Amino acid sequence: MDNDININKPDILWHYNDDMEYGQWYFECQPDIDYSKFYDYYIDRYFQLTKKYGILVPYKNSDNEILRSIQDNENKNIFGITSIYYYNVDKNRYAIFPSWLFIKENDHINLKFVYDIANLNNLPKSNLQSPVKLQGTSQSTKTKLPYTSIVLNTNVFFKTFFYSKHLYTKNNNLDYSGFIGKEIDNSDMVYLNTTRFNSFLRDLKRLNKICGSIFKYECFPDDYTTENGILVNNEIIFYEDVYDILPEEHKYKPFEEIQIELDNTNYKKWLEKNKNN
Repeated sequence: MDNDININKPDILWHYNDDMEYGQWYFECQPDIDYSKFYDYYIDRYFQLTKKYGILVPYKNSDNEILRSIQDNENKNIFGITSIYYYNVDKNRYAIFPSWLFIKENDHINLKFVYDIANLNNLPKSNLQSPVKLQGTSQSTKTKLPYTSIVLNTNVFFKTFFYSKHLYTKNNNLDYSGFIGKEIDNSDMVYLNTTRFNSFLRDLKRLNKICGSIFKYECFPDDYTTENGILVNNEIIFYEDVYDILPEEHKYKPFEEIQIELDNTNYKKWLEKNKNN
């Protein structure tokens, strides 16, 4: 699509740090819970959340294609949700974690479908330079139970960040007189992007709580991330807090078009409605 930005070198927009996780929000399995009974409900609600907030939107052509990509999950384990972000083409395996982000370009703010594509045969998964990633495993190991986690290795959602674009001369040599290390004021974008991330994380926590997952939070010490999301002016602000006051052209419209109820009462109603299907 015309709005795509295939970010092969994401540092044109933000700083990526493979050695540091600004934040990681975990949803861990409890071994005594049968997660298969939540599977269809969880998958449906997860897809709707990604669309509603534009965060971690699966790069598939249709919902049916998304569902086919997880049909090999025989045990109906909700922690296999990460498989929707991986592709097998010929003998190569690719990963892609797209999000809709408002990007300021030449003083104009535009909504872009931003992603990086990584061939996992050629580089470690950790080097996938997407704005935000979903990691995890549906299998237990010696040290970990099945889990999913939202991982933030970029500062694209922060109020300020360092612009680290490498400028090149005509002879293809690095030009160190450019903008390397320049601090960028991202304060306008945090109201358009970071607030959506916070609402997405909050609702994903609610969804996982319904299913009985344990929530954990880890971060590299910084001034921006908390267990409830990313700070905007030293507080957690959600998208619904600012949506009505945003200019129409800067609103992410699916937010108001997609309505999702997330509570145990709603789940029980859904279960009753679908028990004979």
